[in-house]
Amino acid sequence: MNLVRLENVTHYYSERTLLDAVNLQINESDRIGLIGRNGSGKTTLLRLIAGEETPRAGQVTVWGGVRVRFLPQNPQLDPEMTVLDTVYRSSSPLMRLLHDYQQAADALERSPEDTAVQAQFAAISQKMDAAGGWTAETTAKTILTKLGINHFHAKINTLSGGQKKRVALAHALLDPADLLILDEPTNHIDADAIAWLEKYLLTMSSALLMVTHDRYFLERVVNKIVELNRRELVVYSGNYGRYLEKRAQREEQLQTAESKRQALLRRELEWLRRGAMARSTKQKARKQRVAELQKIQYDRGDQRVALALAGRRLGKRVLEATDLSKSYGDLTLFRSLNFQLNPGDRIGIIGPNGAGKSTFLDVLAGKTEPDSGSVQWGGTVHLGYYDQQSAGLREEMRVIDYINDT
Repeated sequence: MNLVRLENVTHYYSERTLLDAVNLQINESDRIGLIGRNGSGKTTLLRLIAGEETPRAGQVTVWGGVRVRFLPQNPQLDPEMTVLDTVYRSSSPLMRLLHDYQQAADALERSPEDTAVQAQFAAISQKMDAAGGWTAETTAKTILTKLGINHFHAKINTLSGGQKKRVALAHALLDPADLLILDEPTNHIDADAIAWLEKYLLTMSSALLMVTHDRYFLERVVNKIVELNRRELVVYSGNYGRYLEKRAQREEQLQTAESKRQALLRRELEWLRRGAMARSTKQKARKQRVAELQKIQYDRGDQRVALALAGRRLGKRVLEATDLSKSYGDLTLFRSLNFQLNPGDRIGIIGPNGAGKSTFLDVLAGKTEPDSGSVQWGGTVHLGYYDQQSAGLREEMRVIDYINDT
């Protein structure tokens, strides 16, 4: 059954066209991986399908009764809500029941002797029995645990950036939908959580549309690849490996067609240069064909932009951190930690989600003060810091002005 249809959809921002009269159908059995270069418009396409933007031209049809659930790259969560409140927040009757049950359970814990609270808890418990809510509650907590979230009553504002993304992912997986749209679902989750997510998505009955740069994830999860290429959508059946084979064949066919066009254009131009001036219908048609051939531009897709970046001399001393410690309440992220960075080093920091990786970088960058210890940068070091939340971006600025302001 068809769930969503795109017909001649065109979308642009200012003078930049991202989609040019594209067509696409999403059916109930599809697990689609959307791929394309950064900035090509993948997230924009997801937002159009999710109804969060309206195309400039064409039509996006979501058939009646089809429910679409969208997880953006940077989901906005209420910082004052708890993990469970966030996960249960939904228009689904079952999820609303879980939310009400959790509220009643919290109220009973605060006031165990209150008869009105006891009666309310009993009534909601009966509804949970009738609706199969206990199974849903177990599933919700299991998904959170598999994604590395164990403190169900923690407020969102106490979580790391990666933990917030995983809470939002759990919400998306639990909220019933006919089409689940995920934008970079594997960002901010560790290898174990990715392996679990692969298996879970394969068991879901809903259709799936996702953007990810994880090739192994695509290989194991999807059954169709849609490539956003040169403002067009090209559909390939199969997983990522099959896509690579078919794409190579398509590129070869395009290059062959371009070679034929160039050869034909050379022949027609030679005919013109010989001075064929007759005004027969046939010769007028040949002149028109030459003009049309000259207008066609073969976009090989391999253009590159060269940037000249100024370099700076780097001294022998880059970074030395000594006896660093950092805690948040009862949670100790690191203690008496020593770290050194030398010229030429390229270091990757790994660890489970919530272990304190981002906090460690924030401390090194001077964005967060350590509880103890010192961070000393070399005198010739000019630090560039790209954080998880892109906190330094000024949204009112144009891109070129922001780059020039560095």
